[in-house]
Amino acid sequence: MGARSAHLIASWAELGPEHLSPMLAPFASHPVAGLSFVVLGLALIIGIWAGVGIDGTVRFLSEKLTLGLGDRVRRIQTGRLQDYLVCTVFLTVGVIIVTSLLH
Repeated sequence: MGARSAHLIASWAELGPEHLSPMLAPFASHPVAGLSFVVLGLALIIGIWAGVGIDGTVRFLSEKLTLGLGDRVRRIQTGRLQDYLVCTVFLTVGVIIVTSLLH
């Protein structure tokens, strides 16, 4: 990408500003400025992608999954002994059934 950009900027400089569109003419006159513009534009694109793509993914994992699971566990933890006893019985029966099916 960088070598191709440098080649394009060098070819624009050879043509001269009169053969280019008005938008590209300043870059042909000053190839270093043109290359700097390309590098800064690429850095801007990478920065946006990192902010939206990577940070957005981490934010989704932290907010939706971790906090969502915390809310579910909080609803399960009622503090009533009867609820814990029923869960223990069902889990014990479930473990017995699964182990009997596997053997």
